[in-house]
Amino acid sequence: MTVSIGPATAADLLDLRRQVLRDGRDDPPSSHVSDDAPDTVHLAARDVSGQVVGCVSLVRDSRRFGDVDVDVHLVLMAVAFERQGERIGELLIGAAQAVVSGDGPRIWAAARSTALGFYERCGFRAVGDEFVGAMDLPHRLVVWP
Repeated sequence: MTVSIGPATAADLLDLRRQVLRDGRDDPPSSHVSDDAPDTVHLAARDVSGQVVGCVSLVRDSRRFGDVDVDVHLVLMAVAFERQGERIGELLIGAAQAVVSGDGPRIWAAARSTALGFYERCGFRAVGDEFVGAMDLPHRLVVWP
């Protein structure tokens, strides 16, 4: 499972996002409106050949969910199908948490309901009710810490 986590560009992540999160389709797009914002951080997990096998992006987006203030939106996280189960997602989340921990902000994400256990293992907690998100799949908001 040798991978390295490091900075990336949005363009580096589009193919993996499209394959994993959009079933290979272009609608909805695999880009995010804030991909090119100067304060957006893109992280990639790369295998020994340099191929992107996992990704996540962090977008500044302050909101309030009930009594919880959040500052950073974790978006479009994906791990290549053939690499799932190797803890790459946990490495990406840990790297994302390290990026923002100096500022002390909270991270939020719209997590697929089927991935709630993963997010909980990474220290997130679900808030609010289930809703239909991208790809017409059930989601829940999750926040960290």
